[in-house]
Amino acid sequence: MSIRSSMWRAFRRLTLPVGHIFEAPKMNLDSLMKDVVAPLLDEKGFRARNRVFRRVSNGFEHVVSFQKSQNWSALYKGKFCINLYSHPLIDGYPGFPKLPLSSGEHLFSRRMAVNELQDQWWRIEKLYRSDVREIEGLLSRELDLWFSKTESVKAFSENCPSQELEFKQTASFLGVLPCWLAYAHAAIFATLKKDQCAMKMADAALLASGPQADLFDENVREFKQAIFDRLAQLNP
Repeated sequence: MSIRSSMWRAFRRLTLPVGHIFEAPKMNLDSLMKDVVAPLLDEKGFRARNRVFRRVSNGFEHVVSFQKSQNWSALYKGKFCINLYSHPLIDGYPGFPKLPLSSGEHLFSRRMAVNELQDQWWRIEKLYRSDVREIEGLLSRELDLWFSKTESVKAFSENCPSQELEFKQTASFLGVLPCWLAYAHAAIFATLKKDQCAMKMADAALLASGPQADLFDENVREFKQAIFDRLAQLNP
């Protein structure tokens, strides 16, 4: 050990608070992915490709993505975040993306964070034990809680919010506008051949959309017409 480094260590011991235990970085993002994240998410049924983990759960696709910052400002440089995505595996409805889904097309999304934070980033090359425990906790508990809202198409339809406040709270939790949450319920009801429920939720989607949502409204009206035509064929 050089004289300079030994002097620095002595200085640190003198200036740290009494009782403080100096914590060295435990791992970086690559070792975190290999030793912690991959085994944990594998047990939950996710399959990995690079830093993206996917699974299919009874009609929904779930995604966990570890995103490196592309922002070179001092606040985000050299950091990463964890994003959750979910989308019903339904196709053919106006405004919904075609399957298979591409990046950025998932309807529901959430960035993982602790203590009610909206945005949290960790250092790519310097993850401390406290960081690792924090991430393990999020992937063990918060991840399951968030994906439980879209555990299956059947459960999603059965748990459709009935009150406006509950609808707004659920939409906020899933990271989507209330009008899109209503339209998702409408599309899933249509997939399950519950056409009356689908029409009701389509009307709710139109009521919840903003005055500038012309394309969205057009898609929902096209959806309603298709359901109306199907009902007319069933009841000539």
